[in-house]
Amino acid sequence: MAKLLQVKLPPEMDAMFADIKAERAKKFEPLSNTSIVIDAIKEMHSRIQEQQ
Repeated sequence: MAKLLQVKLPPEMDAMFADIKAERAKKFEPLSNTSIVIDAIKEMHSRIQEQQ
């Protein structure tokens, strides 16, 4: 049985979501919200690591 998980993300990630969705569409990768959010969180994490 699948469980629903709702997450509130910062609004500054909206542009990142649009970019990721466009890149995934070019590569014919899945465009599900889950896959886009996972990629966005990975990207945000790598940006934070670079700043440290």
